[in-house]
Amino acid sequence: MNDADMFAIPQLNGRREIDAGATWLREQLQRAEHDRVVIGLSGGVDSAVTAMWASQALGTEALILVSMPYGLLSPSRFTASTPDSLAHARRVASLLSGTDYRELDIASTVDVEADVTGLGADLGAAPDDPGARSALGNLKARIRAVRLRYFANRMQALVLGTENKTEHYLGYFTIGGDEESDLELLGNYLKAEVIDLARTLGVPREIIGKNPSADLWSGQTDEGELGFTYRAADHVLHVTGCSAELTGDTASRFATDVDTTNRVLSRVRATEYKRAPKPVFPRTAHVR
Repeated sequence: MNDADMFAIPQLNGRREIDAGATWLREQLQRAEHDRVVIGLSGGVDSAVTAMWASQALGTEALILVSMPYGLLSPSRFTASTPDSLAHARRVASLLSGTDYRELDIASTVDVEADVTGLGADLGAAPDDPGARSALGNLKARIRAVRLRYFANRMQALVLGTENKTEHYLGYFTIGGDEESDLELLGNYLKAEVIDLARTLGVPREIIGKNPSADLWSGQTDEGELGFTYRAADHVLHVTGCSAELTGDTASRFATDVDTTNRVLSRVRATEYKRAPKPVFPRTAHVR
């Protein structure tokens, strides 16, 4: 076996993973004494895989799918979501007949919060300011999380998240937003492996093949924001075992160029605080 083979991401047995994941999901719901899940349906491949996988595990009647575009169904102050995101969410919902599918535009809530916090004024003065634009994207993600949690509470369901392993270790998620869930199916799968699962599940090709985007602002793409491709990130994370420290033994075996490798590892290190347990002061004395 040569170095390239040794460090290649192994091919998934998609059917085996899906069957095992279906059993796991049923067990988790039984343990929690719930029988329904709520999923945010973005129109991307991660949420499509999660929804179609959950439907095989639980049946479509157990799914509450919520699409939450910005500015596509109601007036908005800022640039609206990409129309394809809603079209692709509807495409997935149409394949899962019997689900409780809902569409709720978040524009009115986002715009009010932007005004209250002063974010709207900041963006009005400097529309391309990276910090303000990022804050708007995070605000959208958190409002979506609040709505998913409402339906979970109201309908006695669990929130089934859609985060994959690559996103998690890159810290490419919003605290209190898209990482806010009760359980995750994709958390141990790299992005390339999610694509393999998508093909096995029959996710539409137009969803599998499109450029990944959290749809947080006009023209935003995951890879454009990260500064490297998911393919490169997957390779680095696989070779290092998702550790930010690259050993000399593995350094020479990267197919990815050194600059990209360093950028991936730098991001893993910089976002460690997002994955670590919340620090709690141990206090200096105890009350008797």
